[in-house]
Amino acid sequence: MTRGAGVLRSADSLATAAEGLEALHREAAADAEADGAKAVVPGVEAWEVTNLLLVSRVLVAAARDREETRGCHWSRGPPRGPGPRRRRRAAPRP
Repeated sequence: MTRGAGVLRSADSLATAAEGLEALHREAAADAEADGAKAVVPGVEAWEVTNLLLVSRVLVAAARDREETRGCHWSRGPPRGPGPRRRRRAAPRP
């Protein structure tokens, strides 16, 4: 993640990160299917690994959709100007 989707990122590095994460996802799904559902022991470690993989995949997908530079993350290539203003909020106002 640091190498492919870290502070300095490019379309190529994000594509490589996405491919690696998808390979991990496919491997985990195949292992779970081969071992059967009863082989997976629910617990903190299993949930942490599942959550890390999910968040990593979402982070890379969002970074690939956004080409402009935001905050401390620098995109190599596209212009470094302010991006389109967002009209949506992450959470609704109370």
